[in-house]
Amino acid sequence: MANILTDEKRREMFDAWQEKQTVNSVVRKTGVSDTAVKRYRQIDNWDKRVGIIQQKVTRKLDNEAIKRQTKHQKTLDVAFQSYIAQLLGNLTVTCPHCNKQHDVSVPALKAQFSDFEKLIKTERLMHGESDEQKDIVIRVEYR
Repeated sequence: MANILTDEKRREMFDAWQEKQTVNSVVRKTGVSDTAVKRYRQIDNWDKRVGIIQQKVTRKLDNEAIKRQTKHQKTLDVAFQSYIAQLLGNLTVTCPHCNKQHDVSVPALKAQFSDFEKLIKTERLMHGESDEQKDIVIRVEYR
């Protein structure tokens, strides 16, 4: 009759399986037979459980990456708005206290087209595009 392992030993075996998914590594780490490892791997659905854990980790990492990218995109949007405001001389901002939009006068800073080009390159890199483009044409009309 086969030996029945304790829940603690089965957890130890599964933990060893998560570290390195080979029968030999579980045998060496836990001291149980390879037959027991194979049997409990099947009984306790180790492969399926590891797959579920990996999916959860991947989902969490993807969500964190999306949050970071969204934050960076918002920062770039503000940078673009600020750059345009420097050219035009004013900026419309939303007050965090009253949630109303206000026009704020922006001092005449020396806005350089190279700054705008850097913003465009940064945004392209964020979206996985090449940051290399030979010509960037910017047209500014004053009325």
